[in-house]
Amino acid sequence: MEELKSGSYNGGFGLFRKVDTVKPFSVGLCSELNKERVDDMPAMIKHYVGITVEKAKLVDLDQLGMNMVVARKDAVFKVRLPFLQPVVDRKETKGIILKMLDSAKL
Repeated sequence: MEELKSGSYNGGFGLFRKVDTVKPFSVGLCSELNKERVDDMPAMIKHYVGITVEKAKLVDLDQLGMNMVVARKDAVFKVRLPFLQPVVDRKETKGIILKMLDSAKL
């Protein structure tokens, strides 16, 4: 049996889940990738979501994917992009994002 590490109570329904190991470095990695690969982010949105955007920025990461803010014409909205597979640490997270960015450029 697995040990319960985290839980939250929401409106009468209990939600229990494992601790997300990606959250502690999410802000730093988003900042780093937004500086290094900002020009490649719109191509990733086009490749995986199928919409053309002028700008895209990483906002948040978790073990299953990334949240982004994108700009298209006069609209700004959020996009959730799942990873190709779940990740558990910083190296794996950065690696899968870079793989997705590189795949989008092909």
